[in-house]
Amino acid sequence: MSTRGLLNSILGALLLVLLVAVQVQSAPAEHALEELYGTIKGNNLVKTGGTVHVSFDSKTAALYGTSEIYGCTVVVVLDGQGAVIGHYPQEYGSEMTMDNAEATQKKIITPLEAALDLIDFTTQTQAYIVHSSDKPFKTKQSIGYKAIVQALTDNDMSETNIHSMPYAAGYSIVGHRGKVVVQWELKEDGGARLKLYVQDELPVYLRDFDEDRNPCTEI
Repeated sequence: MSTRGLLNSILGALLLVLLVAVQVQSAPAEHALEELYGTIKGNNLVKTGGTVHVSFDSKTAALYGTSEIYGCTVVVVLDGQGAVIGHYPQEYGSEMTMDNAEATQKKIITPLEAALDLIDFTTQTQAYIVHSSDKPFKTKQSIGYKAIVQALTDNDMSETNIHSMPYAAGYSIVGHRGKVVVQWELKEDGGARLKLYVQDELPVYLRDFDEDRNPCTEI
C-alpha cells in the first residue's frame, strides 16, 4: 500500500471513531431515567390513588415521580411555581375507572380539583394526561378523559396547554418503562430547569426558569 493510501485509511478510521463518539455523546443513556428514578425519595413517589401539590424553590433542587404505572392514569400539571401530580387506579371494582362516571368523580376528579385549587394558573401552565391505551383517540373520548380536561379548563387552563400522553399498558417496568418523573434541577448560572419524563429517556417537557421562577421564554 502506498504512503498516501495508508494515510487515507488511517484518516478514515479516525473519522469513523469520532463519528461514533459523537453519536454516543448525543444519544441519551439507555438507563438514565431508570437511574434518576431510583434516586427519588420514597415520600416523593405518588402512590396509586394519591394526588399531591408541590411548590418549587429557586434555591432547592427537587425530584418527584409516581410509583411505576402498568395501566393507571397519571395527571401532571406544572410550571415554575410548582406541580400537581395525581396517580389514579386503572380499575374501579369490576369496571375501568376512566369509563365509569362515578369512579371518575370519586377516584380522580374530587382529589384532583382539591389540588388544582392550590395552583395559580397562568398561560404558561401545562398539563399532561398520561393514560393507558392502544387506541388514544378512543381514550380521549372516554368519560374520565373528558372530565379531567373539564376540571383543568374550569381552572382557566387553555385546552392547547393540555397534552394527551398515551402509553401501552403492560407488566414490564424494565428501564424507562412505567416511570413518570418531574425534575426541578438548579442551574449553575441561577434559576432552574424543569423536566417531565414519561416512559422515555428524553423529557416531554423541558423549560428554563429564572431565579423568580418565571419562564425564560414563553410558550
